[in-house]
Amino acid sequence: MIGLKTNVPAAAQELADVARLFYPMEAVSESAEDPCLSHDMAEAPTGWIHLARWARGGMQREASLTIPFPAGRDPIVELRLIRRGAKLAAFQAMQALENRRLPWGALTGIRPTKLFRQLIQETGSEENAARALMDTFAVTPQRVNLVRDILRQQADIYAWGDEKSIDIYIGIPFCRTRCLYCSFISVDMSRTRCDITEYVEALCREIEWGGQLVREMGRAVRAVYVGGGTPSAIGVEPLRRVLSAAMEAFPGAREFTVEAGRPDTLGGDMLPMLKDMGAGRISINPQTLCDETLAAIGRGHTSAQALEAVERAAGLGFAHINMDLIMGLPGEGLKQAEATLAGIEGLAVDNLTIHTLTIKRSSALHEHLERYPLPETGEVEAMVEAGARCARRMGMEPYYLYRQKNQRGNLENVGYTRPGAACIYNVDIMEETHDTLALGAGAISKRMHFSQNRHERLPHAKSVPHYIAQLPEYREKLRAFFLGEAQR
Repeated sequence: MIGLKTNVPAAAQELADVARLFYPMEAVSESAEDPCLSHDMAEAPTGWIHLARWARGGMQREASLTIPFPAGRDPIVELRLIRRGAKLAAFQAMQALENRRLPWGALTGIRPTKLFRQLIQETGSEENAARALMDTFAVTPQRVNLVRDILRQQADIYAWGDEKSIDIYIGIPFCRTRCLYCSFISVDMSRTRCDITEYVEALCREIEWGGQLVREMGRAVRAVYVGGGTPSAIGVEPLRRVLSAAMEAFPGAREFTVEAGRPDTLGGDMLPMLKDMGAGRISINPQTLCDETLAAIGRGHTSAQALEAVERAAGLGFAHINMDLIMGLPGEGLKQAEATLAGIEGLAVDNLTIHTLTIKRSSALHEHLERYPLPETGEVEAMVEAGARCARRMGMEPYYLYRQKNQRGNLENVGYTRPGAACIYNVDIMEETHDTLALGAGAISKRMHFSQNRHERLPHAKSVPHYIAQLPEYREKLRAFFLGEAQR
């Protein structure tokens, strides 16, 4: 247990996140009598003075720094800078005692690229922002270069402040089995009785309402993304009905993506149906091509099925095919990762996403961690680097990234693309550049307030039965959310 104490309650979450950088599996509590991490902030004439103290194993270190007041004293900007100061002071105190190099340094957020853009505005140039990431936030030069590469790849897609367009997310929270590492909101069809027909009926009604709302707002649909769960797990005809409703409700979208997901759900008429329904982009996600690992993590398919699914999709002429891989899975090391990468290198895919294993607290992996041997963090980093080299050999460059808590080695997830094949939705959602109308159980709509550099979220019920029961309420909630007092 890591005890935490601060005189700035609004910074408590940032401080806890810093503690987890060094001790990802330990709980953090503000109720502990003897705090390991303490933080105090005082206001001076020109800025805020942050003092942090970290004590562990009978030793302790302190760090102090001053954050100048921003011009104009905007409350939202001030809060962001106060939290940043608390986080940096805590990181410096912990780093002094722990003496460990972290690839992303003091960064705890999901979106390093978004911070980099903020730093460009604050410092006046990309070079100054890069120096700030390295000097102030202790990010390694390799990760700074990764961020800069991604910004270049996003140049033709990134559209901050676009109030005329909207993205659509449609959630189908069903999976044939639940993977060992998974904590997503989904129904494990192998363990839970579920009425797919009833869910599809409800979802199609909400899709119809969503189309009416978009027309009322006068928005153009930029990208439609059908995700899960595993959308293809519900079967050909139910999924056809959902896609048909989406195509009717949201015509003219620049991009239509279906997360096909598990290769064992793509047999028979599934792939031809997806192609016929207008899905221009699909994702087939084996995670690894090691059959022993696939069995251990509960994927329910073989490496041969994954390769066959990609070959069939390529033969059908899908415009864009993505594959997801996870580095650091139980029982795997660099040898297994390199074997998987060699297996996919010759495939006709133009997008590749390299994930780093995240030990999510509500996953079976976290609950039974002692049963599963995991590679050391240094080897996981080597696996991630091997994935990056493979992507570049395939003619791809990084175009988006995000990070998660409890990610092995404090690493990242990176999407790679061949020229002209980047996924618009991935860029929009990771850079938070557009409103998102999200439909289905567990879906979360997002409304951007660009002038204030903030957003609001509207979640749907995670439970399928609760979602169905509350469906009429969501129609009014979505209307109020997007057409409310602050309509732009």
